[in-house]
Amino acid sequence: MRSSRTMLPNFMKSDATASQLPVTQTAQASLASDNSFMSMPTNGSSLAAESVIGYDVKVTGFIVSQGDLRLDGEVYADVRAARVFVGPHAQIRGDVTAGHVEVRGKLSGTIRAKHVCLASGCQVEGDLYHNKLTIEEGAFFEGRSRRCEDPTANLSTEAGQIHKLRQILAQLQEKVPVKVGIPPDAGDNLIDEDLRQAG
Repeated sequence: MRSSRTMLPNFMKSDATASQLPVTQTAQASLASDNSFMSMPTNGSSLAAESVIGYDVKVTGFIVSQGDLRLDGEVYADVRAARVFVGPHAQIRGDVTAGHVEVRGKLSGTIRAKHVCLASGCQVEGDLYHNKLTIEEGAFFEGRSRRCEDPTANLSTEAGQIHKLRQILAQLQEKVPVKVGIPPDAGDNLIDEDLRQAG
């Protein structure tokens, strides 16, 4: 039977790969009490507006999604989405802003969300700005936690400005290479100059 998904063959993952990243019953139970929080599919089905960055993918830059986003790979970027799920194999270095964020993997950066869930086994280093916070037993958290009525307010302009500044910095670094140390031929010129002055 052919799958209903339409993907290029190179990007198709087998069902065995998807089953390697299950959501535990503990997480399902904790999320069941809050119907507004995202629950990721466990039976191979997919959410209509879910985007996935797989465990074998490395991403750098700035990620924006209007739907749900599941991160299972290496991400060196700031992330904005409606809902973000950081899988158990994910390694995220950057700020995450969403309505709901669940972390099961490693994350280093600031999280801003109305509801933040740090699941058992996760490692989070950074600041949390939230309206509701859930920390499961066995979660590692190093940083500050601040409760806010709307932690994502006024961030669209700030995030846009930060992104624009990062783009400008990257362009400047490409145009003006920074040289560190003494150029290889500079030492010869200095020695020749010293010999002329001594002679």
